[in-house]
Amino acid sequence: MTVASPEHVQALQEILRLDLATCTAEVCVASRKDSESLPTFRRIRLSEAIKNEFRDLAAASLFEYQKKLQLRDLEVLTFDVIAKLGSNQIEHIDLSRWPYDHIIEQTQPLAMLHGLDTFKAEPSSLDNLRFYVIVLRPPQGEPIYCYRRYTPTRTLRASSFLSIQRVMGNSDEFEHVTAPIFSFDEKIDCIGRGNDLFIITKNHFYYMFQILDELITSTDDALNLIRQRIPIEDFSLFSRACKRDKLRMQKLIGIAQKPYLDKLTIDDMKPAIKRHNLHIPIIIAQYRGQERTYLQFDPDYPWDILRLLDDDYLTSIMTGRDYAVDSKREP
Repeated sequence: MTVASPEHVQALQEILRLDLATCTAEVCVASRKDSESLPTFRRIRLSEAIKNEFRDLAAASLFEYQKKLQLRDLEVLTFDVIAKLGSNQIEHIDLSRWPYDHIIEQTQPLAMLHGLDTFKAEPSSLDNLRFYVIVLRPPQGEPIYCYRRYTPTRTLRASSFLSIQRVMGNSDEFEHVTAPIFSFDEKIDCIGRGNDLFIITKNHFYYMFQILDELITSTDDALNLIRQRIPIEDFSLFSRACKRDKLRMQKLIGIAQKPYLDKLTIDDMKPAIKRHNLHIPIIIAQYRGQERTYLQFDPDYPWDILRLLDDDYLTSIMTGRDYAVDSKREP
């Protein structure tokens, strides 16, 4: 696994060791239509008591990781598109680097927090809610942004068939809900400070920031690189199969970043194809008047070439059995 640099590990340690009770808190919601690339932020007007409750929500969420940090059971890893996170792992992204710099553009309005419009729960905002942000400002230093996915399904609306609440000050009388009700929990998906973004819940990270769409735009670059390095017959079929599935696109982009790709040969791949019974015929075809060896893509087994190129197989030294792995990180 690729451990994050010491300075990035230290950045997370500083956040987790911060006494959040000394911080002020504000809450913003972000909405975005599917056709839009940038979210619209609105600040929620809250009483000081409720602001403190949001601060406590953030503290409760981070407490688990504070304990892991004290027990030295917390791993801070460099972000990997296709790797899955363990319960004791957090990934780091440097927002100054492409393609993640687009996140800075998306979150820039938060830098002008008190200049944001007030959230008024208009229908257009409710229908397009994406996430909310608890902004924690310590007495000194940069603010900390705690991001949490939020969807319209978590909003109880007056338009529900029948939603009731107890009448204020009356213990046994209920009335119809006539205004939206918003619910929040003690979880955080991402933590940000400056150019450091720490990922806790990966699929929510993709949903909030549309970064997967940014990564997908680099699929063509990844395909072109693989085409230059690896001879694949019916490459157009392979390309279309990859683009039809987001998970394949993620894997493809990860493969394009492998340092061994430019040294990989068909001869290197033959033993793995045979050992793991992959449906990848090896054929000889003419290329510019010369015979050339190719991997042949089989559309009935669209994952096999991807798994081969990603070196997805491990052999147990204890049992000698082969296993396909979901993801792995290089040391």
